[in-house]
Amino acid sequence: MTRSGLFAAVLAAVGAITVGMGEARAVIIGTGVFTSDHCTGGCGVSTANPGALLTVTDNQLGIGSAIGTLTFNLQTAPGYVIVGSGFQASLGFNLVSNPTITYSAITPGGTYSIPGVFGANQQNAGSLMVDGFGNFEYGIDVINNGFGSNAGTTLSFSISGAGLDITDLAEFSTGGSPPALMVLDVARTFANGTVNTGAIDLSIAPTPGQQCFPGPCGQQDVPEPASLALFGTALAGLGFLSRRRRKDNAA
Repeated sequence: MTRSGLFAAVLAAVGAITVGMGEARAVIIGTGVFTSDHCTGGCGVSTANPGALLTVTDNQLGIGSAIGTLTFNLQTAPGYVIVGSGFQASLGFNLVSNPTITYSAITPGGTYSIPGVFGANQQNAGSLMVDGFGNFEYGIDVINNGFGSNAGTTLSFSISGAGLDITDLAEFSTGGSPPALMVLDVARTFANGTVNTGAIDLSIAPTPGQQCFPGPCGQQDVPEPASLALFGTALAGLGFLSRRRRKDNAA
């Protein structure tokens, strides 16, 4: 029996808005955890023992047709490393508006390729199959496959696109069992030396207003440039919301 179910991914948005002569803006930070897997032999992830933590930062620049930027930071749990298992992406995700995106600051450098890349690190929405979680529109891939060529425990990069903001991440893969919003190809080494590989997934979107992981959200102020005369200040806090998905069990 395959357990999909309710994933303990939690997301947050906290912003501080300073009002002045320039345009006020707020930083939104969302976090989520990867809590289900399709690893051969099982990777042992669960709501209580996630395999990786994701943080997405949105500087709220993608207003209207303006270019928005999202910055991703991934940290695997102890015992997990990011790998290429021969799927079409090591990290797969979707974007609601299907923009052309440009990747930058991929770290570690020289370790990842961009499937379907054109121009200067640009990627259009496509179809990248990643394990049993289905097909994803965007993604990057570890260049060399196999545990011996793993990409380590951290990954960070930024994507930019017209009108892009954090809510664009709220789209599930197609053809997955279960579908997922984001997927990461990993290898887990157990205490007895066994190494299992496969994909782990995040199934609740990094959208504003949810509880941060692993604890309460803090505030992040983004003041206007000092040269602007400030007429007043306003602090915008986003309320806590929760999104839940019904547990699915497949025989």
